[in-house]
Amino acid sequence: MITEVAKITGVSEEEILGTSRKERIKDARHLYFFILRENGFRLSEIAKSSGKHHATVINGINSFKNLLNSSDFTIEMWYSLAKNIKR
Repeated sequence: MITEVAKITGVSEEEILGTSRKERIKDARHLYFFILRENGFRLSEIAKSSGKHHATVINGINSFKNLLNSSDFTIEMWYSLAKNIKR
């Protein structure tokens, strides 16, 4: 799944799993968390597989939801391409 998110966002898998706080990279990471959660992964599974704390995952998912509600074109485009990614 991370490979598909990386292709959609143009952010490498390493950057998605990294610690960068650059907005584009952070948004791609949050999209990844959001897609995993929509596919039924538990927060602890997402955190463990990405090397993050579960609170970081929760905050990322909530942040992505807020971005979707803000009508950001790039975020909406990324999500429309990524929402069909399945396990």
